[in-house]
Amino acid sequence: RDATNTLIDLVKAVAGRQYYLWISPTLGDGADATYKVNAVSPSLGTSGVAASVSATLVTTPTDGGGTTELIGHSAGRKLTVPMCFAGHVVVWGRSEGLPAMFVYDDGSLTAIDFDEAVYEIGPGANLEFSASKVRYSYESFVTPRSIYDHDLVTGERELLKRTPVLGDFDPENYVQDRMWAPARDGAQVPIRFVRHVAFPQDRTAPLLLYAYRA
Repeated sequence: RDATNTLIDLVKAVAGRQYYLWISPTLGDGADATYKVNAVSPSLGTSGVAASVSATLVTTPTDGGGTTELIGHSAGRKLTVPMCFAGHVVVWGRSEGLPAMFVYDDGSLTAIDFDEAVYEIGPGANLEFSASKVRYSYESFVTPRSIYDHDLVTGERELLKRTPVLGDFDPENYVQDRMWAPARDGAQVPIRFVRHVAFPQDRTAPLLLYAYRA
């Protein structure tokens, strides 16, 4: 059976519940892609199903039919996992090298802004399909791991919990930022850094550099 029918059958089984399904179909052009599918969301239209396919956001009706692209590919942005609620669709991904959270509404994709230049975020346990808030974890070089609720209607966020740090840690004593460095092939590589406010910036202080490549 084709991948779309498989996707529809699986989603019908969990419609209205907050489960994730992963299917690895082969698209018609022979290119491999991964459908990362969430439960049915009325905000996508009648019996719509959200899926990310090759960094795009698509929908397909549960009563059969092909996929319709909602949000296409954009340079510097990657869409990975959609999370559907009764009235909203949240899409997790990356943007300009940073983890990102987007909200799909009225045909457009809006990125949620964060206050710091460097951070990590991830989805929390969002088990209520009717919820109007999305829970996520947040941390950075200077902000301990924190749990937030983001109101998808008002845009307000509420801090629920933050991991305590022992000792006399004060985030105001540190500065974090991000810069870009050109690789030999011309690609721009993001570099995150953190320093104490008293750290000399005359190239005389030691530096610990950690790097990885994919």
